[in-house]
Formats: sequence, C-alpha cells, structure tokens
Amino acid sequence: MLLVLLVLLVLVGLVSLQWLLEVVLREFFGLYYKYDYSTELLGGVVFMIGIVGLRQADMRAVSFVPEAAPAAPETAAFIGAGALPDSAVSLARPGNASPVPASTPDTLAAAAPAVDAAVLARIRRALEEERVYLNPTLTLAELSAHTGLAPRLISFTVNQGFGQSFNDLINSYRVAEVKRRLATPDAQRLTLLGLALECGFNSKTTFNRIFKQFTGQAPREWSSSE
Repeated sequence: MLLVLLVLLVLVGLVSLQWLLEVVLREFFGLYYKYDYSTELLGGVVFMIGIVGLRQADMRAVSFVPEAAPAAPETAAFIGAGALPDSAVSLARPGNASPVPASTPDTLAAAAPAVDAAVLARIRRALEEERVYLNPTLTLAELSAHTGLAPRLISFTVNQGFGQSFNDLINSYRVAEVKRRLATPDAQRLTLLGLALECGFNSKTTFNRIFKQFTGQAPREWSSSE
C-alpha cells in the first residue's frame, strides 16, 4: 500500500512539473505546445487514485475487538473484603444483594436541565414586542442573530418552555395576528391573502393549511363567522 501511495505521489509531482514547464515556456519564451496533455495526465492520476480508494473500501479488513467482560459479581463483591465490616461483606454476597431501584419519572424530571427564565423572556420579547414572526423567511438562525442567543439554546427553550417546535411557535403567533386583525374595522382594506402576507405567511397554500391546523376552520369560514 505504501508503494502505491508513493507512485501516486510521484505521478502528481510529474504532472505539476509539466504544468510548471508549460507556464515557463509560454510566459517567458512565447512557446506553446501543439497538444496539451496535462489535463489528460491529471485525469489519469485522479482515476488511479479512485481505483486505489475503492480497493481500500473493504470492510473485511476492519476488525472489532470486543471489550473485556466485567468481573463476576462474586469476584467484585469479595475484592478487599478484609477491609469491610462483616455486615458490608454479607450484603455484598450474591444471595444478599438488594435490587437496584428503577428510575422514576420524578427522578428523570429532576435530572433534566431547567429552562433559563432570562432566555425564555428574551424569546418572548422578540415575539410579542419586536414581532419577529412578521418576517416571512424567519429561521432559527435569524432569530439567533436577532437575539444573540445560540440556536441550540433557542431550540431547547422553545421545546421545553413553550411546549412547541420552533415552526409551530412562530406560526401560532402569525395565526393569532391574523385573527386579531380580522377583528378590527381596518380588516376590510385588504383581502385575506394580503392580510396573511402582512402577518408573516409567504403563500396562500401555507396560510390556509396553517390557519386550519390551529383553528380547525378555513380562513374564510373564520372571517365570515366574526
């Protein structure tokens, strides 16, 4: 294998030297080759590298060595038994071993990381006061740039603090904004589609689907019932 790599390295070096020679002859002496074989030579070298790579892609050459099995319970129990009191030694014996308690939901909940209240408040302010959801192309990365919070932190806080995915949270604010504007006298100046576009939706199809998902009604049904 080492020899093959050495041959490939030499071939790449030869192609590079030929290119350098062509540049010198062309730029300094005004000499041009009638036929340029550099591209063909480079293609041949790349082809050979591909063949060598495919030949190495053989998983049979990969071996996995299993980890050593853990020590038997009896052995672990009696290691250093002389330094333990009799009661501890008796508890360590297999016959007296007590079962390990299973993890309860309360234990798992306590182990889960808590939501940072300051981060939650910053996201809520960006949505409710700065109304970033009106941006029809809003993404997690854009919200991160707007708030200065890491994308993963925003995603975690939205999932745990709001109980929604990022997209569902943004769309819920957009739907709420449409419903709020439909209830105002100024709603008549725009069509439903125009109103949806002003509220952050980017197409009629998306607006109809999302609105019905959150309200159970099509936009026109909701508008006529108001």
